[in-house]
Amino acid sequence: MLLYDIHYEGGTMDRATRLPLAPAAGTRYAVCVNGERTYYVPAGDEWAQATASEATGRKLGRPVMPEGERQGARVEVRMTESQRAKLDQLGGAAWIRSQIDRAKIPRA
Repeated sequence: MLLYDIHYEGGTMDRATRLPLAPAAGTRYAVCVNGERTYYVPAGDEWAQATASEATGRKLGRPVMPEGERQGARVEVRMTESQRAKLDQLGGAAWIRSQIDRAKIPRA
């Protein structure tokens, strides 16, 4: 038997009950807790399957960064402890990126 947490308007919830045939007034969504995490939302006098973000009204996961702010490549550099301390004082990775952006490539 599948059990559901049923969430209502105002933040209240019934824990681990059978899914009623029709949603009660004020029901926001129901989520299965002992099977696959399927979500259901009220659709009139019956239930409709929904995604987690549709049911809860929240976006899931980390927000996408704008294209210009994404840091794609990762570079590891070996240095001494004193060089690392100096790098931290200069501004760390942001300082390195600014130095690369300002540098001119020598002509061959």
